[in-house]
Amino acid sequence: MSETDEIKRRIDECITEMKPFTYFSHDAEVAIKSFEELKRTIENIDKKDVPSIIRGLEEGYEKSLAYSSLVPKTVENLRFIIEWLKRKAEEKVSKQ
Repeated sequence: MSETDEIKRRIDECITEMKPFTYFSHDAEVAIKSFEELKRTIENIDKKDVPSIIRGLEEGYEKSLAYSSLVPKTVENLRFIIEWLKRKAEEKVSKQ
């Protein structure tokens, strides 16, 4: 499994875990749409977009901490994805 496949799998886990909350939480719907967009763009993220993507994910991570007992996998996966993106950004910088 490639790294991007692993990230996509983790994004799918987040979406699955959050779906039940869409019935009573608009924030859950927004988060799922954001995850779906991230999944579509993960293969070809432009270096210049990485900082704003990381900021958005960190904001989502901070918000998700309040619900960590309800969406523990999402909290864990967000942290993993953020760290992966930071590593990828550093790799791209060091290769230039």
